[in-house]
Amino acid sequence: MNQRNHELHRINSDLHNVLNGVQMCIVVLGNDLCIRRFTPLAEKVLNLVPTDAGRPITNIKPNIDFPGLEQFIVDAIDQVRTQQTEVQDKDGRWFSLRALPYRTMDNKIDGAVLVLVDIDAVKRSGERIQAALDYAQSTLETVREPLLVLAADLRVESANRSYYTAFGTGPAETSGRFFYEINQGRWNIPRLRLLLQEILPKNTSFDDFEVMYESEHTGPRMLLLNARRVADASDKPGRILLAVEDITERRTVELLRESEQRYRTLADSLPQLVWTCEPDGPLDYTNDRWTEFTGRPREKLLGNQWRETMHPVDREETYVRWIEALKGTVPYDLEYRLRRHDGEYRWFKVRAVPLRTKTGEITRWFGTSTDIDDHKQAERLLEESEHWLRLIMQSVKDFALFTMDVAGLINSWNPGAEAMFGFKTEEVLGQPGAIIFTPEDRENGAQEKELITAQREGCCVDERWHQRKDGTRLFLSGTMRVIRDEAGELRGFTKVARDITEARRQQADLKEARDSLELMVAERTAQLQDTVQQLEAFSYSVSHDLRAPLRAMLGFAEALQDDCGNQLSKDGKGYASRIIAAAHRLDRLINDILLYSRTARSSFHLQPVDLGKVVTDALHEQPAFQPPKAEIELIHPLPPVMGHEPSIMQCVVNLLSNAVKFVPKGRTPKIRIFTELHDEAVRLIIEDNGVGIAPEDIGRIFRLFERLHPASTFEGTGIGLTIVRKAVERMGGEVGVSSDPGKGSRFWMQLKRAS
Repeated sequence: MNQRNHELHRINSDLHNVLNGVQMCIVVLGNDLCIRRFTPLAEKVLNLVPTDAGRPITNIKPNIDFPGLEQFIVDAIDQVRTQQTEVQDKDGRWFSLRALPYRTMDNKIDGAVLVLVDIDAVKRSGERIQAALDYAQSTLETVREPLLVLAADLRVESANRSYYTAFGTGPAETSGRFFYEINQGRWNIPRLRLLLQEILPKNTSFDDFEVMYESEHTGPRMLLLNARRVADASDKPGRILLAVEDITERRTVELLRESEQRYRTLADSLPQLVWTCEPDGPLDYTNDRWTEFTGRPREKLLGNQWRETMHPVDREETYVRWIEALKGTVPYDLEYRLRRHDGEYRWFKVRAVPLRTKTGEITRWFGTSTDIDDHKQAERLLEESEHWLRLIMQSVKDFALFTMDVAGLINSWNPGAEAMFGFKTEEVLGQPGAIIFTPEDRENGAQEKELITAQREGCCVDERWHQRKDGTRLFLSGTMRVIRDEAGELRGFTKVARDITEARRQQADLKEARDSLELMVAERTAQLQDTVQQLEAFSYSVSHDLRAPLRAMLGFAEALQDDCGNQLSKDGKGYASRIIAAAHRLDRLINDILLYSRTARSSFHLQPVDLGKVVTDALHEQPAFQPPKAEIELIHPLPPVMGHEPSIMQCVVNLLSNAVKFVPKGRTPKIRIFTELHDEAVRLIIEDNGVGIAPEDIGRIFRLFERLHPASTFEGTGIGLTIVRKAVERMGGEVGVSSDPGKGSRFWMQLKRAS
């Protein structure tokens, strides 16, 4: 009873010191709302004095303005749920008030705990932030230029009145939506989206991004977009401020000026070779491009001299066509080759139109010669490419490859598709792609959904059943992609499909095997749980049933030695001493077995542990660790680790006990304790000068009941290192040992480093 009173007194003292040391306003109340304890800070905030302990809190006039305090506390007790609100004291300071149910050790509700936290600075800061936001919003509304505020994901957080007016929209169609979706998706410009997406992560900005915008409300408008990052005081990535400037009128003026200048220098600025000639054919003007291309001055081109630059093969046909054009009967539109200044001939598209009088008489010819040599080569390459594409489609046998037009009608069909579906090319050309779908998929519009998805996302990947010409089915993995031209216009679709029917069957078999395996695992888990329960029963038996007769045997043996020692012979005294020693060894063995059992099945809550403190405490635990019995060198620092402190202490004591025990007779134990860092882990190393371990024994040193030496040489139970291994593994770590027989060993345990 005295011990329990002492323990109760100590717990009460601990609680008193904890409450005095906490810099928070805390009041502990009973079910009758009488004050049990309170922290020093509560005296000031709630207007309490030490004599208020035992008085109902309803009789106290606290400094906070909260008439519903009594019901607030009663609700926390009755509803067994934390109540929380915000209150002010008489000076206007804000506090967060919480009432928590007071739970006893046996989980009964025995009152409430009242906690007040000063949040005045946070509250005032929030009010200032709101004022700043209101100020910023007012500023945005007064700016004439349309403005948008975008979140990190490019959703519109707000827009000013100028934006809504300029683009004929409102908050309902704008706020909360992606920027590139508003205004009927007219802002969905890939380059613009990329620039906006880079602003926050790369802290960039952009100016004068030009957009041609047109809608029924605005008509065609030329806009300049400017964007900047708006920093956030918190850790959030911030926002984007996007400004829109309408430069339509300014650009119109600029275009008029450019047009005037362009017409003044039209002849010399065109990339084509521009020329004019008299009604009967001789040239009377060429632009600068002629000279640049041919390398001949203008006076060497006028008249009929320009014909010298024409390819000899093309001269006759060109002359005939020119004579016919001069008669006014056929247009002058043909292709021929001209010699460049470096001697290379290039193809030109040549057109000329006559200027006629009202009577139809030709007064002058205006002509242009356009270099189409690159286009000619591109056409040739395109023909070769189409030829190779046809060869590729014909050579692919393992995949079905076909294309469709924008309406989803098949316009090409490779041999792989013929083999896979059984349709000949002539049977499917012009047919909808749904011809290979099952009836149920055709009915629910599966092909139309594929086309829509591919058109929206660029491709559509699916796995589904399809149907051959003969009605049999096969499971395919297919990919449909859109075909677009250089202008981005949709030209059709291409689809590649692979037969994975056999793979699907194998997956089904694999799933069946996996389900069977999961069932076996469940059964083995149940068996394991049953084994654990049996081990727990065994531990109880060891703890209670075996220890009772052991204590009796030890007690009677000691009584025999003490009370009848003089009457015993020398052998009898030896027998009694052996009984007592054996009983003590058995008791240590039972203790180690129970400790191992608890280590193997207890749940560990891992938290940062001061490794230096644990090792220091362990060194002071046993006399065997103190000089002159042992020389122990502790090398700092010992970084903190993540673990279970009592278990780490047990491991260190076990390793130190072995280090001082397994030493040759006459040798003083010398031990070094230090750590090494291994990536994100800390390795605690205990190095001794003991007997060491033979290489063939290292693999079994951590096994249960493994002893390398007889009890007559070194006493022990053979469980200590097993407890170390199990405890470290339960903490997510590793153990190990290296040894030099006759010179000593190096045991180590490695745990995750605490941040």
